[in-house]
Amino acid sequence: MRFALILAIGLFGLTQSASADVMDDYVACMVGRGTVAMNKQGGSKSDPENAKTVAASQCPRPKEADGLPRIDKGFDLIFKAIADALDNGTVR
Repeated sequence: MRFALILAIGLFGLTQSASADVMDDYVACMVGRGTVAMNKQGGSKSDPENAKTVAASQCPRPKEADGLPRIDKGFDLIFKAIADALDNGTVR
């Protein structure tokens, strides 16, 4: 099921890429790379902070993101929701 989630995110990203702007690409990169990072983590509990750090190291932050002070809080919420789904067995 984890593979299905990653595949769905990837396919959605591919179908939307023709009309995507820089921020769309950045958000897709962060969510995709963060999800992959959490999926690769060992143990029974996902670490959303580590996933965010890994994703941030792989996704160049566009200058447009600097004008959005709440974007980092948004990523915190997204990664927490993904971690909860992975940890609770909602997504396998």
